[in-house]
Amino acid sequence: MAVTTNDLKTLRHLVRMGLGNTDKETVSDEEIDYHLSMCQEVLNREGMILRKSATANTVANQERYTIPTDCVSILRVDYDGKKMGFIDYDDILELDIS
Repeated sequence: MAVTTNDLKTLRHLVRMGLGNTDKETVSDEEIDYHLSMCQEVLNREGMILRKSATANTVANQERYTIPTDCVSILRVDYDGKKMGFIDYDDILELDIS
């Protein structure tokens, strides 16, 4: 769902009201837009609002796979019908994939 121009104007107005100042010179549209964008990213990442599942085929002897560019995190991986164990980022860095 895309944010329309009217939605953005309303959000800017609400931010300025919350700050107690409706003057565009004090807080620019660009600054508000930046912070709204950062808030949206946090909500998407931490609130896990936008989710989708995907299926990919594995290939023998292939170690790396491309994930979609809009992927923020992977919540679960199943292989051969079984849920794979969690590996944190530090463990991934220590894997020998040469």
